[in-house]
Amino acid sequence: MSSTLYNLLTPKPIKDLVRIGSDFDGGYFIKQSTIHQSKVLIGLGVFINWEFETEFNNYNKNNLHTYLVDASVSPKFYKTYFIKAIAKFGYYSIKQPLHIPFFFKKYIINSIGLSKKWNQFFVNNKAIFIQKFFSNKNDNLFISPTELFIKILSENELTENSVFVKMDIEGSEYDVLNELEKYYKYINCFAIEWHNVDERKEQFINLVTQLKQAFDIVFVHNNNYAKMIDENFAASMEITFVKKDLIAKSDNVKVDYKQMYSNKNSVCNPTKKDIQPTF
Repeated sequence: MSSTLYNLLTPKPIKDLVRIGSDFDGGYFIKQSTIHQSKVLIGLGVFINWEFETEFNNYNKNNLHTYLVDASVSPKFYKTYFIKAIAKFGYYSIKQPLHIPFFFKKYIINSIGLSKKWNQFFVNNKAIFIQKFFSNKNDNLFISPTELFIKILSENELTENSVFVKMDIEGSEYDVLNELEKYYKYINCFAIEWHNVDERKEQFINLVTQLKQAFDIVFVHNNNYAKMIDENFAASMEITFVKKDLIAKSDNVKVDYKQMYSNKNSVCNPTKKDIQPTF
């Protein structure tokens, strides 16, 4: 499996990679030019961290329309989450006392005023929240890729390569990516957190192979909350795919991935050993 994944996931080196989103878990390395050409940002999976969407909006000056999709949260959820955060902080501080500063920031600092921050995001940006899970299941709790794009297309004049998709949906990526193929025309970039790669390796390989027909992988980052499945790759990975026709020959440069991985704020979990691919 090691050589198969290495050959499949070796990124195409490009020059304008930039990391946006929160420190630690929640940030992605993406091609900066795709931010500026996007008319729509789709944020699939939010929970308590929408810093990626906030930074993306700050970079983009093209009247960006943002769609946030997540049924696990709500304005009411944000009002009460601080109590849960205190309990989590206490649990992890006892379990790993050497990392109390990290847990304090992750659970206490990041959860203060969540409801106000959530409301402010919609005041500052042209955004819509869809309180549903992103899946092709036939249920009122879910919205399928087709349903979402029908809505987006009815509300926006989309051109080719004008939609950016950020996806962190806890394993449902395996269920929706086939259906999203119909909308590749509009999508300039996918930033996807893949889960349970060890358990779903055949699906993972097939879906990545399918994506690579239209997109190039430009960055791979291990999420070290998950276990390693070989010497290079973890069971959870953040992978950025950019539309092939958006990568010019002049983009191709030598990239020092080791240096990019060494940025301590890029480590998803600073309380654990971090092992990144060696490309």
